[in-house]
Amino acid sequence: QRHEAPFMPLHAGRAAHTAHWSMTPRFPIRAAVLLSGALLTGPGAAAQTAAPSVTFQPFVSGLTQVTAITHAGDGSGRLFVTQQDGRVRVVTGGRVQPQVFLDLRSLTRAGGERGLLGLAFDPAFKTIRRLYVHYTDRSGNTVLARYVAASSGTTADPASAKTLFTA
Repeated sequence: QRHEAPFMPLHAGRAAHTAHWSMTPRFPIRAAVLLSGALLTGPGAAAQTAAPSVTFQPFVSGLTQVTAITHAGDGSGRLFVTQQDGRVRVVTGGRVQPQVFLDLRSLTRAGGERGLLGLAFDPAFKTIRRLYVHYTDRSGNTVLARYVAASSGTTADPASAKTLFTA
């Protein structure tokens, strides 16, 4: 009996719903190994070029323990930078703005793999102003929380916090 599934039956019981399937592929493993070898050593493999040279240039100063850099997708051109100590800072035109966008230092403790770890903006941030932060609380628990930015968009409202997940 021929089966159209990518794996062949190991044992078929009395009824179709009791069939057991093995993880034995229909084609020989030897053919797969030969095919992968041909792909790896094909015509493009001989024409490999040297790795490109990469250099890094600072584009802003005044930030420490940066854990993430993102944008809000709102067309403002601002970059949002999370610092492990719990602050979200805004970079505009290559300069760190003096006002902190969101300050979670009272909720987290920086060190090792703890602190403010991530930031994401809702795809509709421009209209609904929601953002999400990932941090560890003072007990070391992982927290995912949602905040809402002020209508001016220059800060997030700490009172708007809604914890979505804690583990």
